[in-house]
Amino acid sequence: MTTTISDLRRTLGSPAAHFRRLGKAVCEGGILRTTCFAEATIRLDGRAFTLFMPLTGDAMTRVERFAPLRRHLVSPAVPQIEIMCDEMIYEDRLARHAACDIIIEALPQGRPLADAMASIENSEDCAALTAAVDALERELRRADVSHNNLRVENILIDDDGALYPVRWIYATAGAGGDTQALEAIRAKIAALGYAAADMASSDPYGPAVAGTYGVGMLSEGLAPVETEQGWGFVDGMGRTVIEARFLWANGFREGRAEVQAPTGMGLIDKRGRYIIEPVFDIVDYDPVTGNSQVRRGGQWALFDYSGRQIASFAETQPAL
Repeated sequence: MTTTISDLRRTLGSPAAHFRRLGKAVCEGGILRTTCFAEATIRLDGRAFTLFMPLTGDAMTRVERFAPLRRHLVSPAVPQIEIMCDEMIYEDRLARHAACDIIIEALPQGRPLADAMASIENSEDCAALTAAVDALERELRRADVSHNNLRVENILIDDDGALYPVRWIYATAGAGGDTQALEAIRAKIAALGYAAADMASSDPYGPAVAGTYGVGMLSEGLAPVETEQGWGFVDGMGRTVIEARFLWANGFREGRAEVQAPTGMGLIDKRGRYIIEPVFDIVDYDPVTGNSQVRRGGQWALFDYSGRQIASFAETQPAL
């Protein structure tokens, strides 16, 4: 029997009744769902931690391999991680008492890397962030570990400009697994540097890429652009990745983007392929659950991340 987000929500609402050792934990913010875990930020004895609860039967496998290694690893880039066996007490669907493991990861001090990237104003800012990424890569190689989930949203930056990855639940021994992810982060930083240079040297409301009316926010390596032919997507270097053929396009989130075609709204992947065909009045994608609320002719249905319909059309808008 696996746990659910509802189980975690009830536990965080009354930690003393449901945790063995974390009874004094205070939840800060909401619960985030990923593929294998639900997570929340907690504060315990004045320190901040990320708490992870497994959502699948095999979610703990990688963590169980990495956590013992971390105890013998001395690296400022890798936080303390602890597996608390049978830490959370809950009731299953048959009202039987059950227990599940909990992972806590010490949360370093710092602000999101995305905030620092949004503050890039010149080439010096760009170079400083790129150098920080280079330093992080050297440290990961020195420690001989791979984070395996390095994205901008999984990195904090401190006041001295040092980078600290968070969410180490997919980490493994052995360096090199983050090479492509680090290159993608460098490309995003470079693109923001180019955009800042363009803004400083030209009309601040003009296009940042030649031949376009305007460029949206770079997200997951792609940015929506409007051209004479319609909306498409370019990469961090301004190169066309998805041809302009839409009436409108939203930015990518977790590999999906809503688009408007002449025939209706749909959902595409990062290769421009339709996950949900553009035949609906509304397609509202939720990156947290991976589901999309879809409306057609006044009725709503629910589609999953792969574009499969998982709830029939009805007048009531379905819950995500």
